[in-house]
Amino acid sequence: MNTPNPYYAWLESLKVGDEVAISFRSTCDFDKVDRVTNTQIVVGHRKFRKKNGYQIGLDAWTIIKLEQPTEELKTRERVRVTRQKALSQFIDLSRMANTYTTDQLLACITVMERGKVAKE
Repeated sequence: MNTPNPYYAWLESLKVGDEVAISFRSTCDFDKVDRVTNTQIVVGHRKFRKKNGYQIGLDAWTIIKLEQPTEELKTRERVRVTRQKALSQFIDLSRMANTYTTDQLLACITVMERGKVAKE
């Protein structure tokens, strides 16, 4: 007896207004289903195949797929965005290093070192 795949059952159960995660290679966005047909799930301007969750009309190298919006996925995306913002601020800081005093730069290093120790 074949056990139905929960992912495909989830795709079949989607209806207008349900939350979904649109998964790219290493990131995802969260949105709501706008329309459902017999063969497609429409989210914003994107159309996905109802049979497998993949976006319609992309080349073989581009993978965009619907995923269940679990708390784990939401947490992972929040962490990714937070890390990206921190990295962007660090890059800005390094570009403008000559506008800060030595004491200000040392204070930044101290904060970063504390974070490094806390992580270990």
